[in-house]
Amino acid sequence: MKRIINGKRYDTDTAQFIKTYSSGLSISDFRYYDETLYLKKTGEFFLYATGNGASEYAGRYGDLRGPGEKIVPLTLDEARAWVEKIEDPDLYEELFDVEEESNIAFSLLLPENLYKMLDDKAAEDGITKKDIVVKALEEYLKD
Repeated sequence: MKRIINGKRYDTDTAQFIKTYSSGLSISDFRYYDETLYLKKTGEFFLYATGNGASEYAGRYGDLRGPGEKIVPLTLDEARAWVEKIEDPDLYEELFDVEEESNIAFSLLLPENLYKMLDDKAAEDGITKKDIVVKALEEYLKD
């Protein structure tokens, strides 16, 4: 699904799939919904959500409600809250910095080619991207 929202493109075909969460109800339940978290190359998160007629993602068909789908842009805080809601601590630590008393979290936009190199190196070495960036900064900032 592709949508333009507030002048920004959201496309499930080009964004990185992260995880799907379902309501836990039977798909035949009128309240059923599922949400899939995606990450754009720009570092922005969004949900692609589908749902039946009594869900918040219902479609409108005149005066009736039925199955529908929607793209929902998320702020960084909303994406964090979504991952917390689905109770996947490993995914949370993969996507976001976990605050520890001596750490400060911040976001950084990287050129796509540099991010790909970072991602490949992390996978090759079996360490996190954060660890590579911290080590590189420590080396760069040495006296």
